[in-house]
Order: sequence, then C-alpha cells, then structure tokens
Amino acid sequence: MVQRRAARYVMNKHQNHSSVSKMLNNLEWRSLEQRRKDARLTMLFKIVNEKVAVTKEDRLIPPKRLSRNMHDRSFQIPAASNDYRKFSFFPRIIKDWNSLPPGVVSAPSVELNSNNMGERGEGSVCAPKSWQNIQLVDCGHYPVKAEVDSL
Repeated sequence: MVQRRAARYVMNKHQNHSSVSKMLNNLEWRSLEQRRKDARLTMLFKIVNEKVAVTKEDRLIPPKRLSRNMHDRSFQIPAASNDYRKFSFFPRIIKDWNSLPPGVVSAPSVELNSNNMGERGEGSVCAPKSWQNIQLVDCGHYPVKAEVDSL
C-alpha cells in the first residue's frame, strides 16, 4: 500500500485509471517484502561475522550433521510451535540463510558498492557483491549502522 502510493506520487499520476503495477515495473522497485528480507539477511550476516553486538552462541547453533545441500555456515532452525515464535527473526531468517549458496555466506564483508547506491549515495549499505547476482539486495535503502568497534 505504501509503495503503491509512493509510486503514484513519484510518477505524478494520481488518477484512478492509472495502472500502479505498470508504474512499479517502470520504476523497477523491488517489493517491500524483498527489501525486508534483504535487511534481515544483512543483519544475520553481520551477526555471524560479529559486526554487531549480538550474542550468537545461544541462537545460532550449527547442525549436528551437514548434508549435501548445506554449507559450512548453516544453522539449525529453532523449533517453534507458536506463530509468534515461528515468524520471529531467527527462525524465519535461518531458513533463508541456509538456502544461500556457500560463496555468498562466506563473503568477506558487507561492502559499500558505489555503482548501485541509488538516491541515498554514500550513506547506504549493500550486501556483498555476490548477493546481487541472486537478487537479494536493493542497495541504497539501508542506513549505515555503527560497528561494534566505534560504539
């Protein structure tokens, strides 16, 4: 709803007969759902690589056995029987994290990519360049967070 209103505003087409879907396609905006997923994956990447002050030992438990389709940075999905727990941060994002290719999760860092910064310019975070190949990151929409060392 918010994105559709923003598309009408940006395109300056407020009439009811204007197709908002066509506007969104012309603007090449990613869905808000995908942007939220990108933000969660970026946060988990920072947690795994200890770039933010979040304890991971009690939440990110490695699997007992690695199967063929798992990478070395896979985690057990926490058991949850209630929806409020099942759809919280860690159970939801670990499933997405485990489905990423090994080269993506073992990338050295979250990098600033000036080629795809968008409107916000230097103050935006992009995920590793390899994430862009599998359509996980929309650069230019996440503000830079202070790292643990600078707090």
